[in-house]
Amino acid sequence: MNAEVFQEYIDTQATRIDAERAKLWPGVKKSDLRHWAHLNLAERVEVLKGELEELHAVNYPQLSLYVHSGMTGIVNLEKESFRALAAIAFTVILKSYMILMTAVIDEFKISKASEKIKRKMTLAKMLPFTDGRAEAEALAHAILS
Repeated sequence: MNAEVFQEYIDTQATRIDAERAKLWPGVKKSDLRHWAHLNLAERVEVLKGELEELHAVNYPQLSLYVHSGMTGIVNLEKESFRALAAIAFTVILKSYMILMTAVIDEFKISKASEKIKRKMTLAKMLPFTDGRAEAEALAHAILS
């Protein structure tokens, strides 16, 4: 990843950001702000492994830039770029949701009550891409049977 654009932003905005931080949280240092697990985000994701680790590695740098730059990151985007960014965000949301729901299903052994629950989640994820009722029904039959 080319970090020049990030470094340029830091170089040009650090003084302003530090002044804003000092105004909003006087006397609070970054070292005072700690997660309850005493791990930073990258360390917490590393503990989780698997798909969340991949999402963090692939999508976090880009989405972090848009989040932490405020409206600056998106206000001047062309509509095609905004749509692409929204698609990336929705993909991350969907993947995260599926990972978390699968963890809940496994933790609480919900599959014992509904053996098809994970296949139903897969179906729900795929249904929006079907082309009409017949295709949706065929997909449902293929996944749930």
